[in-house]
Order: sequence, then structure tokens, then C-alpha cells
Amino acid sequence: MEKSLTRALADKALAINFDALPLDIVEIARHRLLDWLGVTVAGAGEPLSVQLGSVLSAQGGGGRVSIPGTGMRVPGVNAALMTGTASHAMDYDDVTFSVPGHASAPVLAATFSLAEEIGASGRQVLEAFVAGYETTCRVGVLMAPSHYARGFHATATAGVFGATAACAHLLGLGIDTLSIAFGIAATRSAGLKASFGTSCKPTQSGNAASTGLLAALLAQAGFDGPAKVFEHRIGVPALLSSDFNADIALGLPSPVHDFSEAPRIGSEAAAFHLAFNLFKYHASCYETHSAIECGSKIAAQLGENLVQISSVRLRVNRHLNDICNIKSPVTGLEAKFSLRLNAAFGLAKAPTADPSLFSAEKALDPAFVALRDKIDVELNDDVAIPVNTMPVRLADGRTLEATHDSSRPATDLSAQGERLKSKFRALFQGILGTERSQQVFSDVNALHEMSSIEPFMASLLV
Repeated sequence: MEKSLTRALADKALAINFDALPLDIVEIARHRLLDWLGVTVAGAGEPLSVQLGSVLSAQGGGGRVSIPGTGMRVPGVNAALMTGTASHAMDYDDVTFSVPGHASAPVLAATFSLAEEIGASGRQVLEAFVAGYETTCRVGVLMAPSHYARGFHATATAGVFGATAACAHLLGLGIDTLSIAFGIAATRSAGLKASFGTSCKPTQSGNAASTGLLAALLAQAGFDGPAKVFEHRIGVPALLSSDFNADIALGLPSPVHDFSEAPRIGSEAAAFHLAFNLFKYHASCYETHSAIECGSKIAAQLGENLVQISSVRLRVNRHLNDICNIKSPVTGLEAKFSLRLNAAFGLAKAPTADPSLFSAEKALDPAFVALRDKIDVELNDDVAIPVNTMPVRLADGRTLEATHDSSRPATDLSAQGERLKSKFRALFQGILGTERSQQVFSDVNALHEMSSIEPFMASLLV
């Protein structure tokens, strides 16, 4: 009998085995984990994370799962909700164009919450993460591009299935049980782009993590649900998308660019979506990063003479209008989703790697506002989504121009590792100290040797 799409996705997730993973994929997974830990520990102190923790704590009940960056231990499902929210709170976590969105935050939050509760090994955690990440990307391309274009937050709506797959892998569930878990998760899959710039965006990541964990546990307990939710005539893709790309979902990744010449991509690693993961080095929506880079390139030509700027046009794909085109942001969260303000930050050489830059104070700073108001965003269907072009007209009549494409992953893993280590330290050290920062870095590299991750998780508590 022909295997259903749901079962095929379950089969691919459960087949992930640490020993069969290419070394480059293991290294990228470690990079991803280190980056996630930095943004999660720092994100746990964000007001929205604290508010969520306060509300959940008021519900009562003890638990044993650690919330990184806090002193809290809560039950596993709540831990996944809190950790998944914290890891996306600053919008500084990784991205992938396969979803499109943030594939790691919901998956890692669910994976670590369950792994600590059941005493899983570091090796099991890495396997589960890769299984969940790949599932998120497969579901993402299954419904692309109309799903995201319709206004759904794919980080959450695809991420919930990645979180489910990761937890199913940890629990040792079979294909039939995971298929049912997918069906359970589908009934609670949710996320809207309309929430961008508010506390709800990161909470949708947390919801995906907690729903995935709960779905896997319910399926393990014998709870039933629709077992063919991806191919059902009124299943997930049918309702949430006008696309149904099953062959693409089950096939090899289709990267935005040809990376056949790149050392890591030109190997067996190219069979994994994880190979094309993108990391953030600016603490804002990823679709603003090309604007920042364009601004930085213009600033390098102008030096400190920003007064020479008469007007700026920022040419972007029309798709960005529903993601990050808040014209006049007034809060820190809105600032992360403003093309004009982020372009101004780039022109002014502002420290965009520092999350504190994205605040109400900076969003309303007269100097930044004056520069921001010289920028017009031009929506253009002919511009590729990751590409921005910035023509700048100067007072003397000259025109400077810069272009940037944010869709190219690094191909030098060593250089990427060093850059991510610097980012991790900047986020982590101020909360848990230099000594623990160095220990966690070492632990991540040796995670596959840990018989249990419980001591590791305890080291992330304040």
C-alpha cells in the first residue's frame, strides 16, 4: 500500500540517527544550539517573558524542568511554552527560507523541556533537534509560498509539527503514533503575521513548542486524532494554503542559491535543510537585515557626513510590506519590524547587534527619526525577497547606491563558529557570568557525550 504523506513525513523524522549524520550537519546543529542558548537566556529577561512566567506561576503546580536564564522550574508543557517564547522574544534567533521563518526556536524549546523531564542523553537531543528542524522545513515547503503570503506565521504553524516530531523522536514513538500526534498538533496550530511587532509573535513560537510536546505525550498515552492530516481534503495544507508541494516536501532542499562550490554544501550535508540555516547578527526581523547592510555600505562611503543625505529610496519586495514595514515605530518591538528605522540605524552605524538598541527611546530619538524620515520604501515585485537596493541622493546632486542579499549562509564553518561564539558571549555573560559562559560553550561541543542533559540544564539557571 502506498505510504501516506503524513506517514512519510513521520518516517523521515524518526529515521534520523546521530551516527548517520554528516559531520558538517552535527557542527551546524551545535552552532544552532549555542546561538539558541544565548538568545534564550537573554530573552528570558524580556518584559513579555517575565509577564508570561508570572501568569503561569500564578496557576500553581510544581515542576522539574528548568527555564534557561531564570531560577524557575515548571512542568514540561509550560516549560516549552515559556522557553519557546523566551527564545524568540528578541527576534534574534536563526531563520530559514524553507519555512520561511525560525525553525529552531519551537523545536529546541520542546526538545530540551522534554529531554530534561525524561533524562534523555545529549546524543538523543541532537537527533531529536535535527528530526524536528527538518520536519519544520518540510512542512514549510509543503505549503509554500501561499501559506505565509496569506498572513500565517509559519514559524508557529509549521514549527508545531517540528516540535511534535522532535518529541516523538525522544519518546521513541512509532510512525503510526507520530502520524496521530501530527493530527493532534494540527488542531492547535496557530500563528498570524498580524501580531508582528507585539508580544504575541514570540508567544506563538512558545505555543508551537508546548503544543508539539503535548501532542507527542497525548499520542503516546493513546489519545487519538486524524492520522492523515497533511493529505486530508480538509487537512492542514488544504485549509491554510493554495499550494501542495508534496514532492518538494519529501525531496532534497531547494536553496535560494547554488552552493555547489561551497565545501559544506557540496557534500552529503546538502540533503539537509539545516545546511542552509541562516544566523542573525542584527537583533531585528531578518527581513530588515538587507536594509541595515545597505545602510552600512553607504555609511562606509560617506563616513560621518550623514548631513549630505538628501533622500533615500529603499527598494524591497512587496512581500515585506506585511512583515516589517512599520513606518513610524514607537516601541522597541515595533522598531524591530521597521525597514525605515533599521535602514537609518545602518546609515548611522548604530550597534544593531546590541538588543538594547531596539527600544522606545531609540525609536523616538530625534536624530534617528530625522534620518528615518528621509527614507522612502519602494515596494517592487521585481526585487527578490532577500534583496534590498538603496539609492541615496546627496545634497550635491550625486547618487550612491548599495545592494545586499541576506539569503546566503556562511560556508566557512570555523569562521561562523567564532562569530556565533562572540554573539553568545555578549548575550550570555551579562546574565550568567564569564565562567559559566565558557563552561556552557564547552558543554555544547561535548553534548553528544552526555548521558543525561539534566546537569547541563541546571547550569543554565540563574
